[in-house]
Formats: sequence, C-alpha cells, structure tokens
Amino acid sequence: MINSDVPAALAYYDQIDRALGDRFGQLISDVLDGITKHPLFGREYLPGFRRVVTVPFPYMLVYVVEGSSIYVLALLHTKRNPDANRAIVQERGGE
Repeated sequence: MINSDVPAALAYYDQIDRALGDRFGQLISDVLDGITKHPLFGREYLPGFRRVVTVPFPYMLVYVVEGSSIYVLALLHTKRNPDANRAIVQERGGE
C-alpha cells in the first residue's frame, strides 16, 4: 500500500541527498493536499482511477474518488513496466 511506497521512495532520495528527500516529501504532501481540495485534479489513469505525476520526480500517485472520500492506492515509479503498474493499481483497488 501507499504506507510502504512513500517511505521507500523517501529513503531512496534521502540516501542520495537529505535536501532532495525533503523536497520529494514536500511534493508528496502538496499533491495530497491538492487532491483533498480538488479530487478530480488528477487525470484518469484507468477507468475509475486517477493519477497525479510528481514532476520532476518520476513517480505518480494513484487514487480513487468515491463520493466524498479519496483513497490513495499507490505511489508508482513511472519508468517501471506499465503493465506491472496497472496490475498493482488493479490489485489494490480491489481491496
């Protein structure tokens, strides 16, 4: 789940440079704040799923909007095999 995706990515950037990790963490926080305020901000990724790409970092945050609730499913690396990313989203979306 997202609970393990974000810490793993943060640890990677922290290992390179603490300031880079801080910048990535702040961007994730900003994206989460943004989709909370504007749930339809992200583009459709798969039917029923939305995504926000975390430029300049090669990740996308994938989430679902159900009524007034937002469920963040995954933080995925955009350079990863697209079929593998889709499978992760579909698996987590079915939980």
